[in-house]
Amino acid sequence: MPDVADLEEWMRSYWRHPDPEAVPEVIDRLHRAGVLGGSAGPAVAAFLAQVARRDPARVAAWPLDDAQLDPGERLTLAQALWLADDEAARGHLDRLLDGADAEVAEVIEGFRVDDPPAIVALPLTAPVVLDMLWGAFGATGDPRCLARVAEGLTGADAEDDPTRELVASAARWSLGSRVAEDAEVRRLVEGLVPDAAPETAAALRALLAEHTDRG
Repeated sequence: MPDVADLEEWMRSYWRHPDPEAVPEVIDRLHRAGVLGGSAGPAVAAFLAQVARRDPARVAAWPLDDAQLDPGERLTLAQALWLADDEAARGHLDRLLDGADAEVAEVIEGFRVDDPPAIVALPLTAPVVLDMLWGAFGATGDPRCLARVAEGLTGADAEDDPTRELVASAARWSLGSRVAEDAEVRRLVEGLVPDAAPETAAALRALLAEHTDRG
């Protein structure tokens, strides 16, 4: 079985060394490892969406016709094609319909006509949105993804206190762990402080100081 940790690391660092030719094999490996759908699906979809957006012509080589794809995996791939916000990429949604059950087919049909949101504009109402931001960052290295994760430190988008703390805790953990282990990510995060809202800037300074002290 493919090593899940290796696949995750490949996606986390893709922005440093993009390799779109390897993506079809990686999708197959994610499928065989059982992490193409399920709880990992939103982050994978966000990652693949950015890859597809940058090079939509290569989507033709993705294994979208695999009859072994389960409903959750089909939804992950369909969401990726939708979030790519590219007509050429979205044109491949038909390939996921063959073998799809009625519920999945209905969602895919909706993706044909609905306008996708920008990942960096999604409201931070649950930790899964942070997962998607990290997926998109892994594909692009776009500091706007980090800025949006940083805004989660305050939990300001959440509607109630329990959800707010859940989002804030997930943001602290994910951003803190990446800052602690990756000097380039730390540099990007430090660059966010001057333009951040006061509450976010204070949270970022505290996080950076905490992980400086630990280092």
